[in-house]
Amino acid sequence: DVDYEINANYGYHPKRNKTFEEKFYKNQNLFKKIIYTVNNFGHRISPHIDNVNNCLLFHGGSIVFGQSVNDNETLPYRTFEKLNNKFLVFNFGFNGYGPHQFLAKIENNYLEELNKCNNLFVIYLYIQDHIGRVAGKRSWGDKSPRYIYNQDKLIHKGFFSDYPFKLI
Repeated sequence: DVDYEINANYGYHPKRNKTFEEKFYKNQNLFKKIIYTVNNFGHRISPHIDNVNNCLLFHGGSIVFGQSVNDNETLPYRTFEKLNNKFLVFNFGFNGYGPHQFLAKIENNYLEELNKCNNLFVIYLYIQDHIGRVAGKRSWGDKSPRYIYNQDKLIHKGFFSDYPFKLI
């Protein structure tokens, strides 16, 4: 399992500069070993190349992060391979993430990792469960940003854990 830390603005994220290992067994025999590598910005690694300033940024939950697959098997990594070194590709997904983490990160200028990017393209992978996540109706994600809609604006109001009553 991937350990995480809490950021005051956007909540939980993988611990920085870490490599995590997950093992799967079948009939008590090792079936598969997964390696998760997280960079110094708290994002899963993707291959990087020099002299490219077009960037593709992936956001989303466990599918983007690549739960249960190795670093070189994630959707962002495979996309990099298909684009033939024409884009830097970044994996900003994490397990349990939804649109609220995406918004909180944008609002808090977390994009220091993208300083080489002149042209930035963003892909957000949405699944139906993100509706429940963004509403705080999941047993995980209590350290996720909570937003309210007030006078035609979304306003960040702490974490879901700041509010003691939650319907799951």
